[in-house]
Amino acid sequence: MSIYHVWARFNLYSFEDELTIFDRRQVPPIEYDAIVTAYKQEFFKCDLHDGYSETSYLVVLKINKNKLEELRLIQPLEWEYDEKINKKEKLNIEDGFFDEGYTKLKITNSMKFNSGTGKLSFRSLYQGSMYSDDVSENCINSLKKNDLDIKGILAGLRKSPRFIGKEEGGFSFTWKKGEYEASNLNAVMPKTIYKADEVEVNFPCCSKNQKFNTNMFKSQWGIRKLYCEDCDKYHTNFDQYFTFQKEKINFNQCGIDGYKDEEEEIIYGSIIRPLSNKNDKIDFIINE
Repeated sequence: MSIYHVWARFNLYSFEDELTIFDRRQVPPIEYDAIVTAYKQEFFKCDLHDGYSETSYLVVLKINKNKLEELRLIQPLEWEYDEKINKKEKLNIEDGFFDEGYTKLKITNSMKFNSGTGKLSFRSLYQGSMYSDDVSENCINSLKKNDLDIKGILAGLRKSPRFIGKEEGGFSFTWKKGEYEASNLNAVMPKTIYKADEVEVNFPCCSKNQKFNTNMFKSQWGIRKLYCEDCDKYHTNFDQYFTFQKEKINFNQCGIDGYKDEEEEIIYGSIIRPLSNKNDKIDFIINE
């Protein structure tokens, strides 16, 4: 049976940074924003929250039989730091997603890469360079300390999460040589999608009921409106006139085929694991 352990917190100003995975031999020297983009295609970039404030990411280890199976970088919603989190029966770091209605995970992109050394470096390319001229060395040299830390966790020591500062420029640790797969994931708020002929539209101008179709929408002064041909009238704020089985439709939870049928998504984080540990299922921690 696998267990999860919150190993560390890592803070980033996400709107300006790149958190990129390198084999330890490939970690670049000090970088500035003009050079960062060169690494986007060749190396895996972890998705970061598109915000303008400092954001904490949790580095979570998945452990099975004293071996590291998987690493997750998660930006939790509405979660307050708890130094005793690893002593609880279940981690609650994903509760914020469920409270907001995000109950599915979806892979947005993935990449396979090879580590010839088994020593991985998660490098904060841009931001780290603002804090120390030695930031590349800091990232590389964190390997020995992190290896000791993770070795204790794999042996069963339930430690409080450590903090990785911006001046450290990221973190390095030893895993295993060989191929890996890294994936970025979004948390998805599922929607119930009704067929168009299951939805009725009640026009307020004449109380006419009609089956929904997208031809009811017309543009007036560049704004999409609901149009009644019988009355030659345009209506705004028209979602309130749509019903399914005589009940108003809640468009936060439901949609109509062809209208508001996109599911809402936000960034969940990234998952990295050796290909030898791969299975087809990726889910929330709480579901596994």
